[in-house]
Amino acid sequence: MSRFAPLFVLLVTIAGCSSQRLEWREFDTPALPFEEVWTTLVAKASMNGFGPKSTGEEPTDRGLRVFHSKWVTREYGFRNTSRKRMHAEFQPSETTTGGWRIKLRIERQQVFDMAKSMNPEDRDWKSDGQDVDAENRIMAQVKMQLGMVAIQPRERGK
Repeated sequence: MSRFAPLFVLLVTIAGCSSQRLEWREFDTPALPFEEVWTTLVAKASMNGFGPKSTGEEPTDRGLRVFHSKWVTREYGFRNTSRKRMHAEFQPSETTTGGWRIKLRIERQQVFDMAKSMNPEDRDWKSDGQDVDAENRIMAQVKMQLGMVAIQPRERGK
């Protein structure tokens, strides 16, 4: 048994390194009422296809300052079927009085078994990391709406 112990430790270490950990994207807003920050984020999330989830596990709750979207599923026939879901949390900013810290992430899951891609069950979905591009896009839209970023128009001819 003792000669298998190093092999077991190595396998556990490799399995732990291969798991994907979702990371929050965070930014602070200027001093604004919570209602304005909340409605801006919900509007931008909805504009990008992430409608708020109102029932079941992890519903959106304005009072708790958490947003969870419904799953957005894309079926590609014989290619991998995927789905995404957005999560956001709001906390008072530690650096700006009256401001808010917004944390968001978009998790992605995929069905890798082609035979189950057209009619997947809950156990068929596997984590596929997070959608960093969509996170960055929604963050930029929220920042622009809240007046945190000014867009400079392109000069003519460039």
